[in-house]
Amino acid sequence: MRAKRAKQYKKCMQLYTTTFGFREPYQVLLDPQFIFHAQKSKLNLYNLLPATLQGAVKMMVTPCVITELKSMGPEAHVAFNMALRMERRRCNHHDSGKVDGVNGASKNATLPTSNKHRYCVATQNQSLRSRLRLVPGVPLLYIQRSVLILEPASSASINFKRRIEMAKTRATKEELQKLEAVNPTAMEPVRKRAKKAKGPNPLSVKKKQPKKMPQQQKQQQQQQQQKNENVRAGEKRKRDDTASAAAGATSGGDNGEAKKRKRKRSKKTKASTGEGVTVAATE
Repeated sequence: MRAKRAKQYKKCMQLYTTTFGFREPYQVLLDPQFIFHAQKSKLNLYNLLPATLQGAVKMMVTPCVITELKSMGPEAHVAFNMALRMERRRCNHHDSGKVDGVNGASKNATLPTSNKHRYCVATQNQSLRSRLRLVPGVPLLYIQRSVLILEPASSASINFKRRIEMAKTRATKEELQKLEAVNPTAMEPVRKRAKKAKGPNPLSVKKKQPKKMPQQQKQQQQQQQQKNENVRAGEKRKRDDTASAAAGATSGGDNGEAKKRKRKRSKKTKASTGEGVTVAATE
């Protein structure tokens, strides 16, 4: 079996196990045409069925299957002996002299509408397979060109799984009743606020361009700007003149005080020298 096909079969059987409660060993109900075709193609069902269903398997037949294989003559002798070794399941299909096989047994008794016994059905009958696809949770197998194939899950099975998942997410009737008793206003429908109209994104809006001014107004504006610049330049010159004058006054005062200090110091030195001379003369 190819790896891709084995992966698909594993995913399909995982759906049946999680949603419908299938478990190993899987119960596989075989019809006479399937057993005969497997014997004719020399397929070993004891190895192929566990490999296809990804687990242990129990092969089962009904009394109708054995009677139909017996009526097929010596060609189905090997298939008849194979069916005798399989486990038998009772069906409510009464033998009326006509051989109906597993088709009647599956429809009437062995596979009800809910498949509560969790049977997998292996059949070559296309009409039977189309009817069983309407029953949720029925894995179907058939042989095509000496290859055992497991059909993907039917739409009925997938819809059943979705209903179960939706029921798990919603509250039950008991939970809703408790919620109403605790908080009666909780069950009121929530009113949706009306959406307000929003302005455009400022980053995506084109910037406003300045309006074109007439030539005469543009000249007046330029003249006004030039006057403002001249006024600023005159104020700056006045500030510079006053600053230089103040700096000159402070520097002149400092020089005069320094000269006075020097003169005083020179007088003091002369006085000190004169006193020294007089002292020496007296001695």
